[in-house]
Amino acid sequence: TERSPWLGLGMPLSDWPQSSSLSLFMITWFGLLILYQILVPISLFITMEVVRLAQAYLMSADPELYVATSDQRCVVNSLTVNEDLGCVGIVLADKTGTLTANRMTLSAVATPGREWLDDTSGEEGAFGDDEGPPDSLAAMRRALGDSAAEVALLCNTVVVAPTADLAEGDAYARGSGEAGAPTVAPFQGESPDEVAMVEALERAGVALRRPGARECAVC
Repeated sequence: TERSPWLGLGMPLSDWPQSSSLSLFMITWFGLLILYQILVPISLFITMEVVRLAQAYLMSADPELYVATSDQRCVVNSLTVNEDLGCVGIVLADKTGTLTANRMTLSAVATPGREWLDDTSGEEGAFGDDEGPPDSLAAMRRALGDSAAEVALLCNTVVVAPTADLAEGDAYARGSGEAGAPTVAPFQGESPDEVAMVEALERAGVALRRPGARECAVC
């Protein structure tokens, strides 16, 4: 007795109510479709890994990727980025990890054609007198105007810490440190980079005014 080879129902084909060639073809076709949707993707994954392995061998054997001075060939440590290497034109790197002194400070600001140094941050290697050299942040404020500094001060998420011991109507109490620099108000923000920028602007004479307020004071 002829039975269905795919469904495994143990029922003779003669007992099926619709035993026409079209119905058998549809049953067989859908049965194979269910099987192939599982088998084909798995085989594709294996095939792609084999292709990437061959690409890694070709890259390590490529004479144009060989550095004669160090006798070093291309080393492939991962097979997941082979197809993306030809699209890489610029590589950008960012410092990650913990800060050396657990402190984030702004040391310089670059504008087209010039670099402005923060010589009042108290960092080692800082230089300049009370007036600051021509390329200090105070000089940048004078050159670009207070409006540019105010935009940089307000366009961020930094606010004055509400727990600060502040005088009424002021965001900070100005004093003199050992180096004669103004005392920086305690700021809070989502990004330590933004906090460092606001602290540098405070040292340059533009500071947030009150806790939680999006106002600034030009000193």
